[in-house]
Amino acid sequence: MAFAMGTVGDAYHFGWNQYTKVAKSTYTTPKAGDLVILSSVTANEVDILAANTNPAYIVDSINQGNGLLTVTRLVVGACITLPYTGSVALGDKVEGDGTANTHSATLDRSSVRTDNVNGVGTVIAVDTDTNYGVGLCVVEF
Repeated sequence: MAFAMGTVGDAYHFGWNQYTKVAKSTYTTPKAGDLVILSSVTANEVDILAANTNPAYIVDSINQGNGLLTVTRLVVGACITLPYTGSVALGDKVEGDGTANTHSATLDRSSVRTDNVNGVGTVIAVDTDTNYGVGLCVVEF
């Protein structure tokens, strides 16, 4: 009998790849699951992933008392399940889709889209091959 559930999922918390960062002043509503990039304005600052930018970190938690963010760097070997817009296929590279602070109802994370020219990572599972189903892909960095 075949095992029907997807066999590919998240493996991106390695302990040594978690950092404390601050949100850029224009990134006013950070939430867990946001894909972010380093800002070039202030030291140790991250900004929400915009269209045509490549994910570098994912926000894990926000300290409501002081606004510090705990983020995980998406390092080589990391696998993460992400919602996608448009269509993705096995082997595709991805980038931010430009829908900042809009998360999937199935998995509370920022969405990506295919960019096989300037994107990052490699899509290794799509839709029912993931642990969450249609509309999601697993990206290996």
